[in-house]
Amino acid sequence: MSMHTQKLYTARQSQHIDTICHKDFDIDPFDLMQKAGASLFEDLKEFLKPHSQICIFCGPGNNAGDGFICGELAAKQGYSVTFVLLQDESAYKNQALQAFNKAKGCQAQFTNTLPKHMVGFDVIVDALFGSGLSRNVDGDYAQAIELINDSDLPILAADIPSGLCADTGSILSTAVKACKTSSFITLKQGQYTRSGPDCCGQICFHDLNIPKEAYTKVPHASELLNASLLNHKLDRNQNTHKGSFGHSLLIGGFEGMMGAILIAARACLRAGSGLVTVATSTDHQSVLTTAQPEVLTASAFNKKQMQEKMKTCEVIAIGPGLDTEEESIEVFLDTIQTDKPLVIDADALNILSQNPQHKNNWILTPHPKEASRLLNCSVKDIQENRFKSAKELQQKYGGVIILKGCGTIICDAKQNLFVSPHGNPFMATGGMGDALTGILTALLAQGFQTDEAAKLAVIWHGLTADKLFAKDHQTILATDLIKSLRMDE
Repeated sequence: MSMHTQKLYTARQSQHIDTICHKDFDIDPFDLMQKAGASLFEDLKEFLKPHSQICIFCGPGNNAGDGFICGELAAKQGYSVTFVLLQDESAYKNQALQAFNKAKGCQAQFTNTLPKHMVGFDVIVDALFGSGLSRNVDGDYAQAIELINDSDLPILAADIPSGLCADTGSILSTAVKACKTSSFITLKQGQYTRSGPDCCGQICFHDLNIPKEAYTKVPHASELLNASLLNHKLDRNQNTHKGSFGHSLLIGGFEGMMGAILIAARACLRAGSGLVTVATSTDHQSVLTTAQPEVLTASAFNKKQMQEKMKTCEVIAIGPGLDTEEESIEVFLDTIQTDKPLVIDADALNILSQNPQHKNNWILTPHPKEASRLLNCSVKDIQENRFKSAKELQQKYGGVIILKGCGTIICDAKQNLFVSPHGNPFMATGGMGDALTGILTALLAQGFQTDEAAKLAVIWHGLTADKLFAKDHQTILATDLIKSLRMDE
């Protein structure tokens, strides 16, 4: 574990840490619940004004207990609090019952009836289900979530938005869309991929001051990448030259798709590759040189020329603007015989899905549709558990996998999983994946190992897009992103 990552856990692992706190460190579970409720109230204060009316939706378990503690603290400070209970009071057990009894002693309203609307309230606390939920939400609970989401009010979720799977980021039929989530004891990996970011909003982490040793007793599921990963990684000595930063060979840009390889080449140059050669169809060579004079060119279908270029380069990327014609398949199969690092993207992934191979020297960069072809399943199968999908891709094809999408996931050669918190929906434009391929290739050319290059490239790519959106609040083009790649990030 590095200072540049943070541990992420599954629901079961989180529960195990909770149990260890009680059994090995003699921490009273109700004390932890009181700390969680107090943290929830601290996070709630952002949305509170004098005389705010708070509605707290409480489910059947300990998540409701956090809500009861939070509501009691709010009521003591003079806020109007209404608890909506979606089950009979007799359902509460152990510390949730203690919290309920404590809340009963304060000036608050309790109701077992779902409000018809949320008019009159100023803020909602979602304390329906915690991270242990694994079944689809239905009945009154589904109705309550619909009511919460339709309210147009600020929503604070206790631990995880109700209905969001803590392990996968999938929605269990319906889920609360919170503005803010107070995550207790652990960060859950599902909060950061697929529907996690949309449902969680801002995530506030509270470790509740549990002993650090409790975390060492439970293996984590994945790691959240941090922007600090980029610090000092791209520094350069004064006494150097272009040969010190590697020669990249990019293959693609065939009939009608020259833009893809041009974007990849420009990103590769901007990300620091000393030399960049593009191997493309013969009639595109002069156009490429005109469009980007710094790029060298070669004919992708001239075997002798390709062999020479492959000998002199440090890294090869293939796929942007390729196609799946017979000639291209032959180029692909010849190219991957190398023992040099490879980046496989776009149509090269589609060719690979028809010609499966296992290699340790490559990075595969599929989006969910390409991943579904590689694993011969549906996009829905890929997205339902992106962590599992990334591992299966790595097992089948080897190397390092970058499964693109909301919460891009990296699976390295040791099957360690990493998630990027950077990137935004305004990157959803053509050429963005080609830019990532160019950045990856440049980092490999400069001597980074495949696993480190994957992490650096994904963070650099996503963080640059986030900064662009924060500045201009508009759709981001791949060419915008390339211009904004900076070495001092």
